[in-house]
Order: sequence, then structure tokens, then C-alpha cells
Amino acid sequence: MTGDPPREGEASTWGTWIWRHASSLSNQVVGALVTTVSLSLGYMIFNDYLAPPGDLSGSWKFTVIYEDTALGAFKDLQVTYQVLLVQEGVKLSGHGEKLSDRGPGQDAVDYVGDRRTNIQVRGSITRNYLSRDTLLVHYQEKGRRRDSATVHRLLECGPGMLCGCFRSTIADTTGSVWWERRRGLSRLYEPVEGLEHCRNGNCWSDAVRCR
Repeated sequence: MTGDPPREGEASTWGTWIWRHASSLSNQVVGALVTTVSLSLGYMIFNDYLAPPGDLSGSWKFTVIYEDTALGAFKDLQVTYQVLLVQEGVKLSGHGEKLSDRGPGQDAVDYVGDRRTNIQVRGSITRNYLSRDTLLVHYQEKGRRRDSATVHRLLECGPGMLCGCFRSTIADTTGSVWWERRRGLSRLYEPVEGLEHCRNGNCWSDAVRCR
């Protein structure tokens, strides 16, 4: 067979056999490199031009619900913030303030003026081409007693709506969170209400669980 090495005593054909196999290996390597480069270029074009991430820049309001917390007094507390986001590619940054909080069976407490605490927001989008993109948001809050850090893992669950879960260093708390794009000043201090399919848990997956 032409692919078999020469038999002993056929030294004159060894060079031809080596050259043929080296040439075949070289062609395979070149083919693999061309395929890799083509796939990489295709991915870049698809990622940057054909299917770029949605633009999240603008004004948002979100509400976190303290569901599992080390401090019993915080159980089921709803805290609402407003945020201005700037998106560059898959990276996000922004600034926000705490607007209000409301405990179960209690009246809402609105924060105005110097009573508002500030948060600095950073985030990134993970592209999932076979499912919805995941948004990871991190912010630090300048509290009156101490600073804290919180992470949100979010999915788009409707036009101008994000939902997911959060984990915070505030009393080692986890829970649900809903974001809503703001289009005016009405209902500024009211908590963001989740869409019905978000409340039923269909917006969550193993990829966005915070626990």
C-alpha cells in the first residue's frame, strides 16, 4: 500500500515516503489553521455586527427583595434604587442612589436629599447564543454605618425588563431582583413589580442562581 513505510532494503524510497507524509501532515496543519482563523473571524463578525448585545445605556430602576437573610428584621424587605448606566460593548458602568424601602406590612420610607446613599455600578454581559444573554452587575454602596457589596445575575424577561437574583454582604442576604427601564418620573419611589412569568420562576435557570 502507498501509505505503508518501505521494506528493509528499499532505502532509496524512504525519502519519497517521508516527503509524502510530511507534505500530508503539513496540509492538515494548514487546513486546521485556516479553519480556526475562519471560525474566529466569523465569530467576531457575528458578535460585533450581526448580533451585538442589546443597548442597556440609560436610566433604570430596580428593586431587591430580601428573601434569605441573617438578620430577621430584614426578611421580605423591598429596597428600590435608581441607576444611570453606560454601556460600551459588553461592559457596563454607572452611578445610582437608594430611593426607598418597604418592610412587610409597613409604609414605604422614601429617601430624599442627603438621606440617599450612593452606589457605584460595574457590569458585564455574557453572550449565550443558544439562550438568553446573562448580565452580571456588581455595585458598592456607601452606607451610613459601613460600606457593602452586592452582585446581581440577570436575564431579560420582557421589553425594558430584567429579572434575576442577588447576593449581598448586607446581613449575608440573597433574594430576587427586578429591573425596569425608566421612561419618566412617575412612580419613581414605587417598587418595581416583576412580570407574572418572573414571579412563577420561569425567568431563572441554573446559570443565574445566586445561592
